[in-house]
This record gives sequence, structure tokens and C-alpha cells, in this order.
Amino acid sequence: MNNINQYYEILGLKPGASQEEIKQAYRKLARTWHPDRFPNEPELKQKAEEKIKKINEAYQKLKSYQPGSPNQMSQSGTYTTHPTSAKAYYDQGVEKAKTGNYQEALEDFTRAIRINPNYVEAYQYRGFVCSKLGYTNRANSDLKKAEELGRKQRKKERSSPPKPPTSPPSKPPTPSPKPPSSTSSPSTPFWKCVHTLTEHSDLVAAVAISRDGRILASGSFDKTIKLWELSTGKILRTLTGHSSRIRCIAISPNGQTLASGSADKTIKLWQLSTGKILQTLGGRLYGHSSEVSTVVFSPDRLTLASGSADKTIKLWQLSTGKELYTLAGHSAQVLSVAISPNGKLLASGGLEKPLRIRQINAGKLIRSIAGNSDYVLSVAFSPDGKTLASSSLTQIKLWQADTGEEICTLRGHSDAVYSVAFSLDGKTLASAGVDGAIKLWQVSTGKEICTMTGHSGVVYSIAISSDGQTIVSGSHDKTIKIWRI
Repeated sequence: MNNINQYYEILGLKPGASQEEIKQAYRKLARTWHPDRFPNEPELKQKAEEKIKKINEAYQKLKSYQPGSPNQMSQSGTYTTHPTSAKAYYDQGVEKAKTGNYQEALEDFTRAIRINPNYVEAYQYRGFVCSKLGYTNRANSDLKKAEELGRKQRKKERSSPPKPPTSPPSKPPTPSPKPPSSTSSPSTPFWKCVHTLTEHSDLVAAVAISRDGRILASGSFDKTIKLWELSTGKILRTLTGHSSRIRCIAISPNGQTLASGSADKTIKLWQLSTGKILQTLGGRLYGHSSEVSTVVFSPDRLTLASGSADKTIKLWQLSTGKELYTLAGHSAQVLSVAISPNGKLLASGGLEKPLRIRQINAGKLIRSIAGNSDYVLSVAFSPDGKTLASSSLTQIKLWQADTGEEICTLRGHSDAVYSVAFSLDGKTLASAGVDGAIKLWQVSTGKEICTMTGHSGVVYSIAISSDGQTIVSGSHDKTIKIWRI
């Protein structure tokens, strides 16, 4: 690779970016694509290893490159250093906020907080910056956290002997006006975690809710599927049969059948009312040749679509268990498939940038959308079929399903977004991912409604009940949380 612009592209930068921007982009990408983050996902780990090599190569070339400078050095003969302390990040963020560069300032304050979780001023200033960016709930959360930490520090100071005075960091300006409190706005729903389910012994990779809102299903790397009573969180039964970890589950529109995909390369169909296995799709002689990453029922309940690490999508006839046809064309693992409400379109995404839309009856590719920032980790159709959501690194995009035109980009997550789901009325989109946060978005405006936190690990899957009053999340922390308004 000898074109310097290609290195900028790898780091997601425009040619001529500053050394500070190069370092920030490198650190963010290196953290996101470090292979150690994917110990249980071999396909994703391999992709990460390939990705990190390119990222490292690009950074090594660009870190000493200065456009238009023969010696590629700064005028002082030294390179700009990157902040290493919480205060250095904080001070850098203050300067950026003063010039109105709020997005970069937000990143600096976040880094300062990661280094020093008790940094009151960083929380205060990040809350101020969030209010400027329109992240009302995040602003309220940070300002509340700053107040809480401040009380603890004052209490500790009163009970401790006086210490020699030190020079405090510069204080943030008092935000004016102060962001509105979430409790003071009647239009902002208040979500509360009402149950935390802890019966799984390994990470929870998938969750689903039956259309009637009675049953919650969860699939885990512990090789089991558990069925729960959604209203109480009471476990009803545990389904066993797969010989390896469960990667995905789906409940049929009529609530009678559950489908599960596993790293054992098979799909199992279960009778939801009894927990009995109805049939197994795939095996030694047919079906997928690698783990099954995603499954979805067609609206008419006649077919099932599945995506796999073998880079294919398969359509299955449910009445016979026969494979109807295989869709090839993906260059990497297929992570998510969705079928439009009218049953005519199939959308798919995976460890590659294109979001593909096909005719489901013949498998013909209608369009390939290349506007995502990176891999397509999750896809979902709105209930009216007019909007398609796709998630990738830190952001979500909404598309017009019939034309492929981008509607808007939803930004708020600090890392990869693994799951998106529409409410049945189509007005709300839920999202979750590596940062452990669950966010709700207003589809019509693209604005963030609220953020729920509580999981101590990555959130792999979310589901919304038909009445829109309950959200369920499954996490790397081995728990399922049930949230209600």
C-alpha cells in the first residue's frame, strides 16, 4: 500500500488530518478491533486480526507523516504528544468546548472519566457538552453523577484531616440554561429494571418475546434456551438439545414455534407450549457448514431464513424442513437477516460494509447499500415496511426500504451497536451494544429519547413487547433484564 490517502481512509480520516486526530482515531479503532474482545467468536476474531493489522500499518505510516513537510516533523522538531492523564484529557476537552468542538470534547471528557471515574469536573463539563449536543438524558445523568460524587467527596473531606492545598483543574462554566431534568418532562418515559434473571451460566446471546407478550425466550452460550413468564420473570422451562452455544432465537408470529441457531451448525424448531423439538434443520449432509448466526420467520410462517458464518443465507420450508435455496454473495459471516412485513423483501448484513436487500421469492439482489460506517451488525424493518434500520460501529442508520436512500444517522453509543428493534407502532427504535447501554430513539426525528444502564457487560440482544411497555435485554454478564415504563 503506497497511496498515503488509503491509510487515512483505513483510520476513517480525511487526508491531511492532524497528528492528534490520527492518534485519536487509531486508539479508538485499536480498542474496537482488538482480537481479545472476541474470544468466543472465531469468525469475528479472525476479522479483527485482519483489521488490526491494517489499522496498525496505517497508524505507523501516518504518525510521522506531515503533509507538505520535507522532514515530516513539526517546526519544533518534535511530535505532538497525546494526553496520558485524566487532567490532560480534561484540559484538552475544555479547550475544544470553548471553540464549540463539542463532539471531540465529549470524547476527551469520557477518556478522562475512564482514567479517573471520580473526576467530578469531567462529569460536570461532559454534562454541559451533552446538553449542547442535544443529548438531554446523558446530560442529566452526568450532572446527577457529578452532584453525587461531589457530596461523597465533601463528606470525606469533613471526616478527614485537612490536606495541603493543591491547584485544582479549571472549572467548567455553569451551563445556562441548565438541561431540563428527565423527571420534569412529562413526554420523557421513565424506564425501570423490574427483574434481573440470572439462571444462565454463560453469556446471553439472544432474547425474544412472543407476540401475545406472555413468554420471554433466551438463548445462551451455555447451550440452553430458557422460557420465562414475562410478567413475573418466573422460569417456565429449560430447553436442551444443541451440542454447542446458542447464537440466535426467534419466535413465530403466531407464538407457537421457536427457532434456535447454534454453533453446532444446526437450527432447531421447538413447540413453545411444550418445549419439545419439532425438527432439526441441517446436519452432516446438508444445511449450513458453520455456526448459525441469525434466524427469522416469514410473516406467513411458511418459511424460515437463516444466516451463517459460512457466508450464506438459507431459506427453509417449515412444513417439510427442506432447504428451498441458498443465497450466496456475502464475503464474510452473515450476522443479521430481516424480512419485510409483507414478506417480499429480505435484508441482510454481516462482517462487511454492504447492506443487501433481496427479493425473497427468488433471492434476486435488488440493491446493495454501502453507506454504513463499517460492518453491518444488525438489521430490522419497521412494522409498516417503509424504513430499514442498520447498526454498525457507534451509530445506527435509517434507510428508505423502497429506494435505499439514507434518512438519518443516530449517534449516541460509544461503541459497536449489536442489536436494533422497532416498537410495534413503528414510532420507537431500541438499540444496544458494546457500551452496555440501551437507548431509545424517536424514529420520526432521529432524536434520542432515553438511555437505560444496568448491565455490567456487552448487551447482545434486545426485544420490545407488542404493547411497547416492556423491553428485554440479554448480556455478556450472563443476565437478562426486564425493563418497564
